[in-house]
Amino acid sequence: MSRKGEVVVVSNDNAELTFWSGYEQFVDAKATDRGERTIGKYRTLEKNLHEFERSFGRLTYESLTHDFYDAFKRFLIEGRKLTNNTVGKYVSTLKTYLAWADERGAAVPRDFRKFKVDEEDVEVVALTCDELQRIEHVDVSTNPRLDRVRDLFVFACYTGARFGDVQRLHFDDIRDSTWFLRMAKTRSDTRIYLIPQALSIIEKYRAEGRLPSISSQRMNDYLKELGQLAAISEPVRIVRYMGAKRIDDRGPKWQFMTSHTARRTFVTLSLERGMRPEVLMTLTGHRSFKTMKRYIAHTERSRQEEMERVWVESDERTRSPR
Repeated sequence: MSRKGEVVVVSNDNAELTFWSGYEQFVDAKATDRGERTIGKYRTLEKNLHEFERSFGRLTYESLTHDFYDAFKRFLIEGRKLTNNTVGKYVSTLKTYLAWADERGAAVPRDFRKFKVDEEDVEVVALTCDELQRIEHVDVSTNPRLDRVRDLFVFACYTGARFGDVQRLHFDDIRDSTWFLRMAKTRSDTRIYLIPQALSIIEKYRAEGRLPSISSQRMNDYLKELGQLAAISEPVRIVRYMGAKRIDDRGPKWQFMTSHTARRTFVTLSLERGMRPEVLMTLTGHRSFKTMKRYIAHTERSRQEEMERVWVESDERTRSPR
């Protein structure tokens, strides 16, 4: 029997489906065609909702009003100390579940479709061409661990591939200097032409049949060590918001280096060198320029060159005698 006042939807086997049993069915259904990271995201949301429920009261479909939304956001920001962007990801995941339940007949209030998904711009950390060369040439000959991490990172910088796709790379997928990649996240196909810098890394590990394997966490830890060794020390400021509170995180760039920095570096340097955005998107798998734009880090050099082109050079042409 359902609790008093709780709206239920009945599944095919006539079992009552509550908010929580519905959530389990939702996760089970998604597990058939979603990766481990996505399912992990659903489980993390589930944990937070259970914690929130202790103060808010039992969650039912009909309780998911704007009042619930306001209280849940307050819990995540004030109780869990999460940034607005992280809160937005939780809200987006929750809306995915509620849309799924709504399509299956659950009496979910229309309020949920207006739950706002916060998305604020965050400084993108990418390497300049000079910094990438410093990473390539730093002496790690006595440190095989950093040598392997450097190879993985540089390979991703020259291909734009996600860390997971680099880890899954099978050398049989490379034919005539082209990587025929089936991207795990989007399940779409792309072909990445491997320039000499990337091919040399493939050849280095040809006898092993694959690139080095490492966990994402260790990769990120070792990259900071590598970046510090290569003196990637340009000052960086990352600004985030927790509700209305501004949080400034400052430090040398190496402190913010992760495996994802490689993909951002590829996008940024490719555009700086003149690659057309529509071509770049076919390589990275981005489906819109708006999505790809978040990966673009405008370096100080590119800003200066553009300012000089627009203001200084054009002004000189205007003033020059005809």
